[in-house]
Amino acid sequence: MVLEYSVDYYRIRVIGIPFTLITIGVFGIFRGLQNTIVPMTIAIIGTLLNIVLDVLFVYGLEGLIDPMHINGAAYASVIAQLIMACLAVVLLYKKTKITLQFEETQFITKDEIYEGY
Repeated sequence: MVLEYSVDYYRIRVIGIPFTLITIGVFGIFRGLQNTIVPMTIAIIGTLLNIVLDVLFVYGLEGLIDPMHINGAAYASVIAQLIMACLAVVLLYKKTKITLQFEETQFITKDEIYEGY
């Protein structure tokens, strides 16, 4: 029974892995720029959001949200991760001059790497 619950939980939680990776990457950029306030603020917002969503989704809200129990905790975490990733990317654009755009000249072919060898 416990195994079934944990499998259900992790099947939902795995959806949040890309959001967590984005958040960790952006946090690293901010820390590299000596700005620890922005990552801490995003982490606090994500944690508070997760706590509120946990209560709502696990226990439900009478007449609005049915109790989802362990799956509710997983959905709450994924939503919090998604919001954190969105906040991180938005603040990366607004607080820094860093963009996530690639120019065509930044890419080189395999032939160019081995040219001259």
